Amino acid sequence: MKGHEQFYFIIVYLLYFLYVIFFLGLGDVRTRKYISILNVIVRLYVCGFLIIRFNPLRSLKLFSIFDRNIVFHSGLLLLATIGFENFENQVDSEIIKVKKDLEEKNDLEEKNEMIK
Repeated sequence: MKGHEQFYFIIVYLLYFLYVIFFLGLGDVRTRKYISILNVIVRLYVCGFLIIRFNPLRSLKLFSIFDRNIVFHSGLLLLATIGFENFENQVDSEIIKVKKDLEEKNDLEEKNEMIK
């Protein structure tokens, strides 16, 4: 296995591991940050790989096992990214809603104390 292939698989499996930690609720804000960073790295790698490997000016002799793996994992990562981003948006909107409700409750309590 070539060095860039090992790099790719290490990053991808680390990203899968972080997704599992996040969806099990074991992660924190840093987990979200690491997932975002690794997503950018994987996307850039895949973009570069696809542009170089499947360039129309270059003849493609063989679709290797690594080519198949990168296409498969790219599909999985796209799916996981969509799920992660939707989940993250839902959590963020719930946090904003709860925060707003707490602020309104605190404002009402302060007004009631002023009246007394």
